[in-house]
Amino acid sequence: MCSATRPAPSSRSLRRHLVWMLSADGAADWPDASAARVVRYGHGHRLLVPGPDGYHDGTRWLRSPLELPQYTDPHALRVSIEFVIGPLEEAAVLGPVRVCQHCRAPTRDGHLVEVFEGPSGSLYRSYACPRCWARTAAGGEGRHLRAVQRGSG
Repeated sequence: MCSATRPAPSSRSLRRHLVWMLSADGAADWPDASAARVVRYGHGHRLLVPGPDGYHDGTRWLRSPLELPQYTDPHALRVSIEFVIGPLEEAAVLGPVRVCQHCRAPTRDGHLVEVFEGPSGSLYRSYACPRCWARTAAGGEGRHLRAVQRGSG
């Protein structure tokens, strides 16, 4: 698993992705879910990733490719993705999923909060879910979900 960037088509910005490595035919039977921003990269695609030992320019491995197993179980990954965004077969109808900058919840009804251009020309967009958007528009704190950690109390 890594955080990776890829040049956007006809743009100078870079897009940041989470990437799971699967065996060559691991997601061959998955439907096209690009409308929900689930993209399969295969042979011939170019991704900018860090070296095997770590970090480079904001891109880092969450799990090093030097660890075993190197490949993610495609069935477990699909179940996890569908738990968050719904069936991949319905991605074109349901549309893209955004992550709320306040509560980190996935949402399809995100409101664009800000667009920031980094020094390298990369564009970053932040979204808020409807509940956080309403709270910030009323002058309150956006976050409506609270992180609960074991041992806190």
